[in-house]
Amino acid sequence: MFLQFGEDDKVDIILWDNGKIDKNLENKTVLDDYGLRLQSQKLDSILNLIHFKQEYLIRLKHDLAEINCKSIGYKHKIWHIHNSVGAIEIGYITHDFYGLDYIITDTIDQDFLNEAKEMCNYKIINNKVLVRFQGPSWGDDGGVNWCGE
Repeated sequence: MFLQFGEDDKVDIILWDNGKIDKNLENKTVLDDYGLRLQSQKLDSILNLIHFKQEYLIRLKHDLAEINCKSIGYKHKIWHIHNSVGAIEIGYITHDFYGLDYIITDTIDQDFLNEAKEMCNYKIINNKVLVRFQGPSWGDDGGVNWCGE
């Protein structure tokens, strides 16, 4: 699941199947809907799929805003990162088209950590926490250069 909140009363939501529903759909998008209004019937029906209530979503939006975050999600797999349990991704507001995400997981394999040292858009905090900077284009590092630090 991934949630991104807008400045108004809208939310983007993406749900993935981690293989529990359909083994042939592992890590495929099951549902993605953007610009859903909070308190809408459509959002309520989506949240019912994951046994989540709108009150929880509104509280989560408020709590994330308190720490200047715009998004949160759990992904069974995150691009390039090989681990066995998935990760929580928390997105921070950058006041431009760029993204700054903290990725928190139980373990990150050493091969990825070695690769990440060469990828200039990742900053390794430790073997469980990464910071990822993303440019305005998907896959773009936006010119940030964390390499060698």
